[in-house]
Amino acid sequence: MGAILWYYLLHASGYIPRPLSVWGLVAVCLPSINVLLVLYDRGFSDNPIVMPLTGLPYLPYEPVLGLWLIAKGFN
Repeated sequence: MGAILWYYLLHASGYIPRPLSVWGLVAVCLPSINVLLVLYDRGFSDNPIVMPLTGLPYLPYEPVLGLWLIAKGFN
């Protein structure tokens, strides 16, 4: 929940480009939805491929955001 709030605030403030903040929101929401489905045992707990696939968009996001902040910084 904290990451969703963080990326929403980055989106609303305009400190980073909109596509980058939307990528962060989508990348964090996918694993969150999967965690809720596993928590309520909707058949995903026995499928070992679903969790890595939902977390895949988040994997390159953190380094890209970090490099962008180092290169450009905040306005």
